Amino acid sequence: MRWFRKWQDWVSLALALWISFSPRVFPLTSGGKVEIAAGIALMLLAVLALAHPLSLVQEVIRLVMIAFTFFIPWIFGFQGSAALNLWVASIALLALTAASIATICRWKTYCRSFDKETR
Repeated sequence: MRWFRKWQDWVSLALALWISFSPRVFPLTSGGKVEIAAGIALMLLAVLALAHPLSLVQEVIRLVMIAFTFFIPWIFGFQGSAALNLWVASIALLALTAASIATICRWKTYCRSFDKETR
C-alpha cells in the first residue's frame, strides 16, 4: 500500500484539526487546553497513519486516544455544544479508524494469499 493513500486517514487528520481548533469556536472555561492537546495528538497519529499505512499498532493507539477524547467533556465537566462537538467528532473518528483497520486487515490478508499462490 502506498504512503498517503488511505482516505480515512486524511479525513481523520481534518477532524483532528477541527478538534484542536474547536475551543476557539466553542469557548470553554475548563478543558480547552486538554482538548487542543488531544487534537494535536490525534493529528500526529493521523500523519503517522498516513506515513505508515499498514501499522495496526498505531491504529490501536489512535483508538485509545479517541476514547480519551470522547470522555474529555465528562472528565473536565463541560457540556452543551462544546461537549456535543467532541462526542460527534470522536464517534466519526472511531468509525474512520475502524474502516482503516478493516482496510489494513484486508490488505494484509490479500498479500498473504498472494504469497501462498506464488510459492
